[in-house]
Amino acid sequence: MNKTLFVFSNDFGELVLLRLLLFKQPVHVYLALPERLFEHVEYPNATKFLYHTSDDLKKNIGDIQPEQVLLFSAYLIAPNNILTFPEFYSFLDYLDEKKIAVSTSDPFMRYYDQLDYDPDSVDFRSKVRDKLKELSERLTVYRHLYSVPVQFDGAPCQSFSNPFKRDVIVPSDDRKQWTFIMSSEEFLLLQNGNDGSYHKTLIPLFTSLVQNHNIKVNLVFPEALNEILKLKLTAIPNINYVSYCSMAAFEDLIAQSDLMLYWNVFSASTLLCRLYKKPTVFLGLGHMETIFPGFYKYIKSSWFPENDPEIIPLDDASIATLIKSLECDDESMKNPKLHQPYYELDTPLAILSNKTEAL
Repeated sequence: MNKTLFVFSNDFGELVLLRLLLFKQPVHVYLALPERLFEHVEYPNATKFLYHTSDDLKKNIGDIQPEQVLLFSAYLIAPNNILTFPEFYSFLDYLDEKKIAVSTSDPFMRYYDQLDYDPDSVDFRSKVRDKLKELSERLTVYRHLYSVPVQFDGAPCQSFSNPFKRDVIVPSDDRKQWTFIMSSEEFLLLQNGNDGSYHKTLIPLFTSLVQNHNIKVNLVFPEALNEILKLKLTAIPNINYVSYCSMAAFEDLIAQSDLMLYWNVFSASTLLCRLYKKPTVFLGLGHMETIFPGFYKYIKSSWFPENDPEIIPLDDASIATLIKSLECDDESMKNPKLHQPYYELDTPLAILSNKTEAL
């Protein structure tokens, strides 16, 4: 296998892809991580390094002498303000001069190539798109890695999956568990909508689930939101607040849950929901659709080829219908939109060896 160095952006979703590449694989890799992710990553088959600058990365490369570098993701390292765009382009030039093979993950799935850009626009979204368009042109020569089976013209690409699961820890009680997932980006959108009165919907919802339906609620939310909810829900038991945890602990939470609920249809961790065959519903399309209107329509055929996802409003009627559907024992009566397939694709070893296997 090629000696491999991963370089990460600040995006937690990229850690899901790392998990799919490393778990139960007979490999050893090196991880260059920014401070935001560093403490959350622990793998027995990986050595990790903290980096802040391109000089840190070059030192790691000099020490490790990797044959390939996987950028997770090259589309986010500069937008996340870890490196400036000129610094990042210079780093890519450095890798090319060293003749080190480069691959990147791609959370945008080349959507930036599908857009018409108005050169005279000063809109925030247009500025973001312009930067991504410029970035995509520089990255087109590198292999693009995906966790769903897609093929694009204009750039080499490869899709992968990992069928191995963690040993599920059986919960100590028999109550149903619902786990809600919200990223900092979705929290920002929530704050900006509904005149900032989002808590007027969330608090009655979580209270009802616990008190009226005897459901244990897990809230994987930004710390700022969890602190607000703790104050409002002090008297409500059986709510588990999670702001930061390891990837392994997060995966255990998914494996133990009876239902997963997201504000973002393209959250990377939904891949683990598919792996564990967990019913999953969505409470919104997510921040990608806000930044790139039309993104959902463009990407839907790759992420949801069999069933459109279940997108519900947060109200008592929807929750009651959802509970009834989940409790139904008749397979023919269950909602197919709650389940998405987990694909059998190229193996992690094929990715790390830079080889393509037949699907």
